[in-house]
Amino acid sequence: MQAALMNLFDAAGVRDEYGRRPRVHDLRHSFALQALIRWYRQRADVQSKLPMLALYMGHASIESSAYYLKWVPTLRRLASERFEERFGYLVEGDSL
Repeated sequence: MQAALMNLFDAAGVRDEYGRRPRVHDLRHSFALQALIRWYRQRADVQSKLPMLALYMGHASIESSAYYLKWVPTLRRLASERFEERFGYLVEGDSL
């Protein structure tokens, strides 16, 4: 499978800024991050979906999947916006 993917990337000219092709793990990282970003944008309960992501990725637990979940600017922004919507009043010192 690895060789087939590398051939596909070569045929499509898929390379990073250093001329490297993506690795299979790069695709897994991208998939996991895009799932989180999609769930935040859909206003889904992300915490409850994490076990499903782990199962889909073939992991026994979310701890195994956490390796693939990197903190990127888009995810930071979406999570921060959600936190502010729900708990911003605490930071501002307002009452319920």
